[in-house]
Amino acid sequence: MIRYALTGSTGLLGTALTQVSKPENIYTGDIRAYENVSFWINGLKDVDAIIHLAALVPKQIVDLEPRKAFEINVGGTINILESLRRMRALGQKTPWLFYASTSHVYAPSHNPIKEDATRDPFTLYGMTKLQGEQWCEAFARDFDISLCIGRIFSFSGQQQPDYYFLPAMFKKIREAEKGATLKILGVQGYRDFLRVPQICETIFALGEKKYEGSVNIGTGQAHKLSDLVLKVATRLGREDLKFEFPEGSTEALVANTELLHRLGVSMSCDIDRLIDEMAST
Repeated sequence: MIRYALTGSTGLLGTALTQVSKPENIYTGDIRAYENVSFWINGLKDVDAIIHLAALVPKQIVDLEPRKAFEINVGGTINILESLRRMRALGQKTPWLFYASTSHVYAPSHNPIKEDATRDPFTLYGMTKLQGEQWCEAFARDFDISLCIGRIFSFSGQQQPDYYFLPAMFKKIREAEKGATLKILGVQGYRDFLRVPQICETIFALGEKKYEGSVNIGTGQAHKLSDLVLKVATRLGREDLKFEFPEGSTEALVANTELLHRLGVSMSCDIDRLIDEMAST
């Protein structure tokens, strides 16, 4: 297992990573404070990797505070990159950097999305993560930073806030009045869903290989969002409810996983298991 330092340890994914393998060091300060980030990175000893997860993620919060999102998601990433660049300029060995990006940097598509597909975010969150990617690519190219961009597709798990799709559906269905009809918009499309442990395993596998470049982290399986709503209702025993799913976009964010397979990682998502796990919270 790689020896790693971590940003973003308090999020769902960061918490899970620390449970799988304890990091050598965790950044607990403000990722926007360059001097603090630089001091932390310069003090890292005997780590193979920095796993950079720190970000402002929920779309609703990013839309309310876009400047804060830019400062954290883009500025915080630049702080890490600049700290590594300065280490390289002094002739010091720098660790491999994993930048946690997202499928939301891509334009939706009816076909599984390859790494070289058009990047055209349709949310402010996706825009900030794409900008972070672009800075990562520039520093890797110009300053020889060892870097992997992992574009993580949709995931869910216990303790995930109800800003996210599946937790929001659990909340909505649990709280619905008996016999209600729920009209749910925007669920004609398809998503590629992961369980959190699968992401952790993939990040560590990429770290063992010190893979450099961009890679999709997904299963390649398309799940229709309206079908997931019905699965949640069934799991919660809400056969009394009726659902209306107005017509909408049928586009998808589903990973082409050919590259991931070539790197020795193959995943599938047992969606029923994921829903069972979340129902137990």
